[in-house]
Amino acid sequence: MTDLSFHPSILRAYDIRGTFGENLFPQDATLLGQKIAAYFKRYHPSKTCTMGIVRDGRHSSPALHKVLIESLLCQGIHVLDFGVGPSPLGYYASFFEKIEGLVVITASHNPKQDNGFKILLLGQNICGDALHAFASLPACPSPEEKGHYHAKNIFEDYIQHTRQALAKTATKLRVAWDFGHGAMSVLAPYIKKYIPGEHFFLCETLNGDFPSHEPDPTVEKNLALLKECVVSKGCAIGFAFDGDGDRLGVVDHTGAMIAGDRLVTLLGAHFLKNQPGTTVLADIKSSMIFKEVIEKNGGVPLLTRSGHSFIKTKMKETGALFAGEMSGHLFFADENKGYDDGLYAALRVLRMLDEMQMSLHELNNALPSYDATPEIKLSVEVGENFATVERVKKDLIHQQKSFSEEDGVRFETDKGWWLIRASNTGNHLIVRMEGRTQDDLEVMKADCKSILKKALNGTITLEF
Repeated sequence: MTDLSFHPSILRAYDIRGTFGENLFPQDATLLGQKIAAYFKRYHPSKTCTMGIVRDGRHSSPALHKVLIESLLCQGIHVLDFGVGPSPLGYYASFFEKIEGLVVITASHNPKQDNGFKILLLGQNICGDALHAFASLPACPSPEEKGHYHAKNIFEDYIQHTRQALAKTATKLRVAWDFGHGAMSVLAPYIKKYIPGEHFFLCETLNGDFPSHEPDPTVEKNLALLKECVVSKGCAIGFAFDGDGDRLGVVDHTGAMIAGDRLVTLLGAHFLKNQPGTTVLADIKSSMIFKEVIEKNGGVPLLTRSGHSFIKTKMKETGALFAGEMSGHLFFADENKGYDDGLYAALRVLRMLDEMQMSLHELNNALPSYDATPEIKLSVEVGENFATVERVKKDLIHQQKSFSEEDGVRFETDKGWWLIRASNTGNHLIVRMEGRTQDDLEVMKADCKSILKKALNGTITLEF
């Protein structure tokens, strides 16, 4: 058994992720196979285990895919290979195929040189503290009997399941789709074949260079092509996916981007029409409108920790049947299985428009609107993101001020709120502020800047 260990920097909050050739290498795929075998031996002993594998279209994915499969087979683990596809294809398989675990080889919305592994074992997302415990498992001797390999195309099965999100939707709309050259692009032909309406496809060829724009639909500049297509073709709506297809970006018929927390609020309010009184989750970065609108529509709003893995866990804890993040992860557990799927979410948006008989523009304009900053990302030294948050907490405690520490620090007053949290995917602080008026926002900005300057000791310039 080789003596290997993961570089500490690639053990992220939600997955294993790094820069290929710098801190992530093919031998990490070998090690991952060994750790999976050790995990099964500890938690699923004396039973035959099969792992599902999905990979995205990044240039480093074939190498990691090949080595991971070889490692699993050498450890006596059977492999069911679903080929190239989005993460939701794998999530679907974890419920409907006979597998004990899943690895998706992807770096989601990260730059093209990055890659990594999303891991699901025995129904559990391996993330946070569980990921560090997993990485520390001792290696097991390789068994004499090797695992068996089988490739399976489940595109048709996945799309037939996913299209059920439309329910009895009758309205056929003009829709623009930007696949960003990411993994969801392999399903473009199936969307055209099975989803009613007239479709316009952008960036639908799989390309690990992401030549048209970065694969992140929450950054407005990445939606320029989609906006132009929606307006020029007279589309009712436009959808964009991230690199592995588990996140959704949306623009209305005017080409305006719909902020993630507003989309969660709209879907949550509509969801409550059929699920009155239930809990609806949103991440800690969300606007005040989320709580106000969900309560007005008879639901129980709950702000929770950012991160798709953490939200899935919180849904199980609270029994929530719908949740969403500003980042575009949307989770439906009423008619689906609660995993984040950009395509399924897009179809639920189309269903909402059909049932409400209103445009997305009209629905969005009907929501309250407060003055807020976008999500601000501040680069700091390694480890300083979490250390800074701790200093902010101590300062507020010293001032005898109450705050939420669900994820970082969210401080609220009658004028608005500010948030300072540590990014789980990089050496950044995430900052956001909102006020009921522009003057209130300026007050929240000044308060946030003051406490953050003190916590950072003037090491970076704050320009918000």
